[in-house]
Amino acid sequence: SFLPSAIDLIAHGGPGMSFIKPLGNYSDNGHSFFNSIIGVEIHYRVAELVTIYPDVFYVIAFSKDKTYNPIFEGYGTFNNNLFGLTLGVAVSLSGCQYCD
Repeated sequence: SFLPSAIDLIAHGGPGMSFIKPLGNYSDNGHSFFNSIIGVEIHYRVAELVTIYPDVFYVIAFSKDKTYNPIFEGYGTFNNNLFGLTLGVAVSLSGCQYCD
């Protein structure tokens, strides 16, 4: 392995479906479309059963209506591709089943 033993690299991807339906006064502003996501996580083991990791991902929208106009701009309107970063903590509740 090219990484230290406490670090794991995990890639993920797959198809999805986006449903846009705001709450409140803008509920007529609905739109749905297929998407695909690709991403990578770098897990760092801080204890035998605990890892912390950032997840960097990109969502590719396959919307038929590329000219979708939200009723109101702002408030988190979304109708295109999306880049994101999240931070996570994973805790194993059942113990280490596949440890060397």
